[in-house]
Amino acid sequence: MTVVAILGVLVSLAIVTLRPSQRGGAVATTRLLTVTIEKVRLRALSSRHWQRLRIASPELVIHEEAVTPGMAGKAGDYTALHELPASGGSTFCGAELENRVTATGSTACPGSPANVTWLVAPDGVPSSALTVYVQDDGAGQEQYRVAVYRATGLPVPLRGY
Repeated sequence: MTVVAILGVLVSLAIVTLRPSQRGGAVATTRLLTVTIEKVRLRALSSRHWQRLRIASPELVIHEEAVTPGMAGKAGDYTALHELPASGGSTFCGAELENRVTATGSTACPGSPANVTWLVAPDGVPSSALTVYVQDDGAGQEQYRVAVYRATGLPVPLRGY
């Protein structure tokens, strides 16, 4: 009976210790955004539907898919597939349809904080480059950006603006 009690205590400690943190910050948000962008491009190739990544607000990015398959579906209706909320304490503070690989050294977040839409064709080719800026709202004010190349659609997470 004592062994069962000890095992119960150890299991409860393990569950508490291994539980995912609710406060991931800008680093976690940047990593999740990078994976989401890769997923959008791969889904376009596999499903043969237009994919859309929409920065809906500073707290939310939405991945959507065209209802109509093929190249004709670009202007049609889209259905939401996945919502990516910013991790605790961070925001998508800006985005622009250009590739910003070289840091500007700016402390202010460039780009528009919402209503930026990025499209990926059914052949996996993006309609434009993309840079999304992520900021940690905590005391550290960490700054990251995810730059996406127009030619390949591959995202590159980078530190600073």
